[in-house]
Amino acid sequence: MPHLDLNITERRLRILERQHEAMKPFQEELRKLDILEEMMMQSDIQAEAITGLAKPNGHAKTTKHRAARQPYTGMSQKKAVQEILRLQGLTGLNARQITSKLEAGGYLFTSKQPLQSLSTQLRYMVKDGLLRVEEPDKRNNGDGVTNVYFLAAKERV
Repeated sequence: MPHLDLNITERRLRILERQHEAMKPFQEELRKLDILEEMMMQSDIQAEAITGLAKPNGHAKTTKHRAARQPYTGMSQKKAVQEILRLQGLTGLNARQITSKLEAGGYLFTSKQPLQSLSTQLRYMVKDGLLRVEEPDKRNNGDGVTNVYFLAAKERV
């Protein structure tokens, strides 16, 4: 009887070894898939960094850490402009100054030409009554100063 038990044990051991050998290609494939998944996650993280976390709807994606340092991250362009002009008070800003403040405050433009994009947005905001614009005196325009934008009276709360 003990001889029979030994044969059964040896057979089971051989079967387990064959099963283990048969599983090796699948385990290797799973390992490769894990590596690929990790690479894709790293690629997504890098892509977000390269694209500036910007989304095509005019809002920037945000993280709590980034939002704490940069007040305009995650805001729409319109809301960020209103906030900048509210903080500016009565002096107003031109489009170039607003663009600089947006960028410094963490707003991430999706356009390759932020100033042009913002200028269009400012015109619409004036048209919608959210902003008012003052054109500089033509005689004193030698310094390249353009239109100066202010919050409309109803928005200055």
